[in-house]
Amino acid sequence: MTNKVKNSEKQQTKLFVILGIVAVAVIAIGAFIALQNNSDAIALDYSTIPQGRTEDGAFILGDPEAPVTIVAFEDFLCPHCQSYQTELHEILQQYVVTGQARFEFRMLPISETSRISFGLAECSDELEPNSFWDAHDTLFRIASTTRFNNASSRDFAEQMGLTYSDVLDCLATADQYETDGALANQFDEVTGTPSVGWRLNGGPIRFDIINRRPNPAQVGTLIQLAASQSQ
Repeated sequence: MTNKVKNSEKQQTKLFVILGIVAVAVIAIGAFIALQNNSDAIALDYSTIPQGRTEDGAFILGDPEAPVTIVAFEDFLCPHCQSYQTELHEILQQYVVTGQARFEFRMLPISETSRISFGLAECSDELEPNSFWDAHDTLFRIASTTRFNNASSRDFAEQMGLTYSDVLDCLATADQYETDGALANQFDEVTGTPSVGWRLNGGPIRFDIINRRPNPAQVGTLIQLAASQSQ
């Protein structure tokens, strides 16, 4: 083997090593960003906020007398939804905690695995009433820091203090995502996740005034307009 061939092989090996290092670095940076976004989300004590479910089963948070309800179609496994949680928690802190708005979570799966994550959230509330919103945050945290798989379900059960076998039994009948998905299909505006709309005093879902991923300031403007319309 000539020196020229040996040098070429060495260069190729070196290139592969460099590419491998770069790939690992990119993955690590992505994980760090996801973790940082999640850690920046405001921690809320959901036990102090009124919560319940709509007539068709959607989970809802906030004062029933609030003039406006923010409706979010989301998926725990959606990267865009994960990165939106910091702003969403600001919205909850500023407007839901203070009684100016309610928040309605709608499940819109982007994959078959998404259905499992939705079932976990629903089953958490079934097994431990009023635990849905803690389960909501826990699932976003798990999904944003690791690839969601069967082990994630067990991890979720442990973090929520649930018996894993009970969770598995419940998953067989957890189907709120079907109702929410059918609702999403009624709107041309819901083309992906997150898609955020709103209701005025329990009325139909609307997709005007705010964009599909509103920031706290835009929600504040909406609440002011909604309050004036309800007078």
